[in-house]
Amino acid sequence: MLDFEKLYQEAHQDALNHTIETNGENTNVFPCGFAWINIKPANSAFSKWLLEKGHARKDSYLKGITIWVGQFDQSYYHKTSYAYRLANNLIGQGIKAVPNSRMD
Repeated sequence: MLDFEKLYQEAHQDALNHTIETNGENTNVFPCGFAWINIKPANSAFSKWLLEKGHARKDSYLKGITIWVGQFDQSYYHKTSYAYRLANNLIGQGIKAVPNSRMD
């Protein structure tokens, strides 16, 4: 069985580092926006773990569960960079993760 805590923390830390390296530390930049990662199915062991730990919420619109990117103030570029990197890290571990974003 996978160590979900280790998997998530490594994916999260890598996404944070990548975002700062590629976009800088200043998050008070335009454009503003939002980003999230959708994970399916919602009844997988990893999805249940994410929900239990408070890292995600159920998503009745997209189905599955959603990890909301709450870091980086309102910086669209930072949030999007993080979402795509985190999703790619999870995909690399065999998890069906789809990053999404929108400008505000």
